[in-house]
Amino acid sequence: FQRLSNQADTTSFDLKHLQFVSLAQHGYLETNALRSSYLYQHTVGNKSLLALIFPAQKKGHFFAVDTVRTNQMPNLKNMYTTERNAALSRASEAEDVPGEDHNFEVRIETDLRQVFRQIQRLLSAHLDEKRGPGMLVIQASLDNVSLYEGIPTLSDLPCVRLSVGAHDEPFLALDWQRMASRDILRHYLRYPSLLSKALELSRYLHLPLGE
Repeated sequence: FQRLSNQADTTSFDLKHLQFVSLAQHGYLETNALRSSYLYQHTVGNKSLLALIFPAQKKGHFFAVDTVRTNQMPNLKNMYTTERNAALSRASEAEDVPGEDHNFEVRIETDLRQVFRQIQRLLSAHLDEKRGPGMLVIQASLDNVSLYEGIPTLSDLPCVRLSVGAHDEPFLALDWQRMASRDILRHYLRYPSLLSKALELSRYLHLPLGE
């Protein structure tokens, strides 16, 4: 590249220096080429539930936001085991489902901006660990502008946005934290399969994955 561009700086390039190659000549994001982390956000009225999960570390952070700081979150470790067993019974391959024995931390807040700041710190610390190339998979009801304004570190990560679909139930007055937590875990257990399909489509269309 340096010889072709006649530039000393090899950290940037012009589009004219890119050359099209087929997948037969060069693979694109082969299996396990990138680690992925998972961010989920869903808001209904004054209630929000967010989760940031690092599959490689089997560690998840859940944040519930409401007008009052009331913790009615379920035992996420037990719920995850139950939902994962159900997902395994439906999956064609065990590798399509995240690993077992995840640990979860729960925080209850009354301000969504405070949750964004906590997620910002977690992502920054994760980047500082320099665990190698990775991407962040996002499923969220907020648009990208709102997410990136609330969590500026997203601009430092390759992000892949997947559709949430219409599976989430409305937040009920009494049991919303448990129901929303179950929905998040189900989405998380499905995301490797959805990511794989998005990658297949990206290869077929010769378009980059993510944003």
